[in-house]
Amino acid sequence: IGNGFQHPPKYCTYRSICASCSTDADCTAKMAENLCITSAKCNATGYCDMNMVQCDDKDPCTEDECNIFTGECVNSPIANCCDVVEDCVDTNPCTGRWCDVAKSKCNFPYYLCNDHDPCTADSCDYFTGNCKHEDLANCFDQCERDIDCLYYATPVNWCAVPTCDLDAKTMTMKCNYGAMECADSLQCTTMDCLPMFGCLTIPSVPCELPCAKDSECDDGDLCSIDKCNQVTGKCEHTNIECDDGDECTYKECDNRTGKCLFTPCPDCKCLDCAQQGPNFCDDGNVCTDDSCPQGAGLFHLCIHRWKTDCNDGNPCTQDVCDPVKGCVAIQIEKCIGCTSDAMCDDGNDCTIDSCTDAICDHLYICG
Repeated sequence: IGNGFQHPPKYCTYRSICASCSTDADCTAKMAENLCITSAKCNATGYCDMNMVQCDDKDPCTEDECNIFTGECVNSPIANCCDVVEDCVDTNPCTGRWCDVAKSKCNFPYYLCNDHDPCTADSCDYFTGNCKHEDLANCFDQCERDIDCLYYATPVNWCAVPTCDLDAKTMTMKCNYGAMECADSLQCTTMDCLPMFGCLTIPSVPCELPCAKDSECDDGDLCSIDKCNQVTGKCEHTNIECDDGDECTYKECDNRTGKCLFTPCPDCKCLDCAQQGPNFCDDGNVCTDDSCPQGAGLFHLCIHRWKTDCNDGNPCTQDVCDPVKGCVAIQIEKCIGCTSDAMCDDGNDCTIDSCTDAICDHLYICG
């Protein structure tokens, strides 16, 4: 044991490190046997204190040590170690890859190829890398897990709580559906559920709840600036104003990103929506909430706010909002599934989201 340096056990195989001594000279005489020693002194306990060459390159993916015969550092790569997913390389066409950054370790899980149909055997063809779904004979089940029922119904009802239960009469697994209740942790919102979208967060403006800091006033709308008035102790919400200085563009804020959008008006004729018919602002897209702002002003422009981000809490689906159908979850054929509970977050405080065997589970706890 040296001052400021803990000798690894492997060094004690060399007597120059663990040597006993009476004087400093006894220790320095041993330095020639180990070129990784930079200085040596005899301590009060009669053993040599050694200062060693420091070889730590701060890279978690290398094994760092000093060559005692040359005094040079050797930084050897550690197999299957990673900082980013690009460090992970595998030649198996049926495995995906992800980097466990906390452990600096590459993982190569097999693709799930899950089509959520209990009557097919799902597998990956090693020669082609493609998913296969072979029909099972005499299978009459609708599901294996609750999440299968979410995609069994056509069209998908995002306001239904699916459960996969055994039917005692037929002895098959059947899907059952309960009513969804929605909740969030935001103070300045109310929740609603629409079958085409699921849970929707609706800002409560003005927000009259007491507050102590700005974060308590979050209304879930990226197009509003949420502040807590320290004098009144009340939340205040100010819409982001978009102005490009061009009289020939419609100006609006995209509440999905909080960024301003500027759309050219046909022939530079921007119409005041307050002076048009009641359906003037309807853009024909069910994914947007269309309105014409009320109140005094020189000019009124239509506002199109996206209703939801369509996240179903399943990393094996691509979630999009179809202008006609609403939220649509497109199955990703070759998917490694979830690797943590956080990947399963569906944004609903009424569910406990967890990752089990690479598949997301959403335990409903409300109602």
